[in-house]
Amino acid sequence: EDGEYSRSRQYQLQTLLAEMMKTLREAGTERIVRKSYNSFSVDTTQFACDYYQFDKWDVEAVNAYRGEYMMNYSWAELTAGNIERREKK
Repeated sequence: EDGEYSRSRQYQLQTLLAEMMKTLREAGTERIVRKSYNSFSVDTTQFACDYYQFDKWDVEAVNAYRGEYMMNYSWAELTAGNIERREKK
């Protein structure tokens, strides 16, 4: 997350992305990934996601939330805070 750029890290990322795309291709689901120059994203219309449903105030998703959101990942703290604030409304 906060590591410095190095050729080794670049190689690791390229390997990870290639393996991910291979796995998605084998599963017939590679269409969920959008690729452009120096950019990867996902097509959120291609899969179901409880967080996206929660964000739309889907009753099932809101009722299923148990107060935890990716607690092991520091990059998820902002989203977790937003969920907590929305839940209290």
